[in-house]
Amino acid sequence: MKNLFIVFEGLDGSGKTTIAKMLSCELNALYIQTPLGYYNQVRKLIDTRADITEHFLFYLAAVRYASEEIKKLLKQQSVICDRYLYSTIAYHRALGLTLDIDINQMNLLVP
Repeated sequence: MKNLFIVFEGLDGSGKTTIAKMLSCELNALYIQTPLGYYNQVRKLIDTRADITEHFLFYLAAVRYASEEIKKLLKQQSVICDRYLYSTIAYHRALGLTLDIDINQMNLLVP
């Protein structure tokens, strides 16, 4: 069977982390929460100092990095991800950002 890539997106407090962790246990899959690695280490700095466009581009780069890392992980096991691309887009659109970007051109892993 092919390894699965499942993403849970949603509002803070909606239960996505709880469900994602439960499903990862049930499927014996790896649970991850984005952003990963370096991006997680510097996100507080970006969250407090970057303007909205810089903020969006940072998180978009973090999704791109996560996509590449998840591709590697999927060779070994299924992956359950807590937030991915659509949370980034929705959050920034809600803040009024209107960047015209074609996410299909980014060659991201699709859940």
